[in-house]
Amino acid sequence: MIGRLWHKHRLLLISFVLVTLVTLALAVRIGVGLVYWASHANAPLEKWMPIGYVARSYDVDRQVLIDGLDLPRDSGSVRLSLTEISRQTGIPYPELEAKIYRLLREAGSPE
Repeated sequence: MIGRLWHKHRLLLISFVLVTLVTLALAVRIGVGLVYWASHANAPLEKWMPIGYVARSYDVDRQVLIDGLDLPRDSGSVRLSLTEISRQTGIPYPELEAKIYRLLREAGSPE
C-alpha cells in the first residue's frame, strides 16, 4: 500500500509526512510549555528572573510590571533580570522585590 502511494502520489505522501512531523513537534512544544508553567506558577522571585518571566509565572500582563517599575516600554525591558533592573533604577533589590510583589497583588495575582 505504501509502495503504491509512493509511486503514484510521492509529493502528497512527502507533504503528509512533513505536516504530521510539524504537528507532532508543535504538540510536544505545547505540552512541555504547559507542564513547565504549571510547575512554575507563582514562583518566588529570584534575582536572575527577567520581568517577562515574572509576569508569565504570575499570569500578569508584563506591561503592568514594566509601567509600575517605570522601565522603558521597549522589548529589552522584558529581558532584564531583576538584578539588572535594580542596578539601572538604583532601587536596592529588597525594595524592588517588595515593589514587584505589591504590583502583583494590585494586578490581582495571588502571591
